[in-house]
Amino acid sequence: MREEPELVKKLGYDKADDSSDDTDKRIEIQQATGRVALLTTAEQEEFYETMLERYKKKVDFKIQAGEYDLEMETEDLCAETLEKRPTIAAKGIGKSVFSQPTYEEVCMVNVLKKPFTKKELD
Repeated sequence: MREEPELVKKLGYDKADDSSDDTDKRIEIQQATGRVALLTTAEQEEFYETMLERYKKKVDFKIQAGEYDLEMETEDLCAETLEKRPTIAAKGIGKSVFSQPTYEEVCMVNVLKKPFTKKELD
């Protein structure tokens, strides 16, 4: 909201909050989106387009930094099973998938993330 001082005035705020706390920012955004209905239709569209654009930029940044965890990505790990042994034997009761044996596998897998730092391992 700090980037849009005119919008802050239109929404009925005295000034934009300079707080850097994430909780304060969330509250500020909730209040702003609640007051957007007071704007004209064109201003509402512009507001939501701006917010959506900022959100997409933030998501792209988090994806590039490897910090985005809101959705799963499919990655080819080139996994190759080296060894497979039963851990729990089949129960032999019925045809349920839960009565089948459980296997433990040793696999060779490509790790696509950066290696852990010494600090992360300690």
